[in-house]
Amino acid sequence: RIKSQNSYINNSSRAIGSLWSRRLTKNHFVNLDFNNKYRKNIKHFASTYDDLLDISDFFENNNFLFCTGEINDQLVNSLINSILFLSYKDNNSSIKLCINSPGGSIMAGLALYDAIVWTNKSTNTISLGLAASMGAFLLASGTNGLRFSTPNTRIMIHQPIGGIQGNAVDIEIQVKELLYHRNNINYLLSKFTDQSLSMIESDTDRDKYMTPLEAKEYGIIDRVLNCRDSFKPSIKNCKKVRSVKKSNINWASFYYSFNK
Repeated sequence: RIKSQNSYINNSSRAIGSLWSRRLTKNHFVNLDFNNKYRKNIKHFASTYDDLLDISDFFENNNFLFCTGEINDQLVNSLINSILFLSYKDNNSSIKLCINSPGGSIMAGLALYDAIVWTNKSTNTISLGLAASMGAFLLASGTNGLRFSTPNTRIMIHQPIGGIQGNAVDIEIQVKELLYHRNNINYLLSKFTDQSLSMIESDTDRDKYMTPLEAKEYGIIDRVLNCRDSFKPSIKNCKKVRSVKKSNINWASFYYSFNK
């Protein structure tokens, strides 16, 4: 019985060995990631399974990082780890930071900015979708000449927002801290955009939305990607919006619709 079991094991080992040594043809694809079978893979048309490449590895090898969603400690810690790794691996190529974010934590965003400055690598920032609040700050913090945006991105700057509660002394301390962050971010935005500090303070007093072309004129970005000359005149903001609801909504049509 022992001899039979050993023979079975040997035959199984040979079968597995022949399976792994089998060459892949041009149109065959094997997912070797058994632990996470749902991760997508890039198929290289090559002869062996060694040429399979994971998408996340592909982007990391080409220095692409993604700042998407809310900017919080978890996201930023992951990005800082990748930035330090890329800095250690290759000091010559630039970091490509793709941003699609409504903003988030001030301290987390500043930590990411400090990590980028610390590595002393040129940073190519690219906004897609939305770059608002701290997302717009990170977009503007890229290396001059390497700050890009896609044509339909919306870019928004404003002053820091925070909720404060507690006794009078605690509220006073938190207000001073919030004012410090506002002044610090306004100073850095002034440095990034070459705008005067007074203009930055005025524009960030309320939400200021911009098209990519307006952001380029403002100094937040340097180039709009794939923006044709015929498309440029159509990208404009509404300069004036009526404040009275009655002048904007046809209330009679609503009444008619609900009372048929």
